[in-house]
Parts: sequence; structure tokens; C-alpha cells
Amino acid sequence: MTPSERLEEIREQIELLAGEALDIVRTELTRFDLERSKAYWYGYLMNAVQGNGRGLGDLPCPMGEMIDKLTSQEDEEEDDDEDEDDDEDEDADEDDEDEETEE
Repeated sequence: MTPSERLEEIREQIELLAGEALDIVRTELTRFDLERSKAYWYGYLMNAVQGNGRGLGDLPCPMGEMIDKLTSQEDEEEDDDEDEDDDEDEDADEDDEDEETEE
């Protein structure tokens, strides 16, 4: 599992647990408490993990942005690895051609 996949998994778990917590408030407390929870701690958590502008406004660094950055970094590293493999294959092909012309 890549770091970005693990971070995405953690984000999903946070969202599920926050939703579960909100459901407890919904079933056990008053509508007023539910609305306060949505407006404050739940909205803050969802904004932090999703960056969707709920609650306290947009955060300068939501979790989703870090996941995107990690994914991009991993893609670049994967591309670099593929480029190196291609270069090695080309070198091997050239060596094979040299050996064939010598025979």
C-alpha cells in the first residue's frame, strides 16, 4: 500500500467515525445540539479531511490536498522508474545489436 493510499484510507475512517459520532448526537440529544455539532466540530472535521468549505470556512491545507500531493509525487517516482527501465532496455538492445554485427 502506498502512503497516499494509506492516507486516503485514514481519511475515510475519520469521515465514518465523525458520521457515527454525529448519528449519536442525532439520536441521543436535541435538534439544537445536532445543529451546533454540524456547525462546529463536525463541520470542522469534514472541512479538514475533505476541504469542502463546510463549517469554519476553507482551510489552507485540507487532508485531501496532502493526498493529492503524495499521489502526484508517487506518480512522478513511478514515471522516473519507468524511464530508467526504458533506458536500460535501450542499452541492452544496443548491446545485442553490437554483438550480432560482430558475428
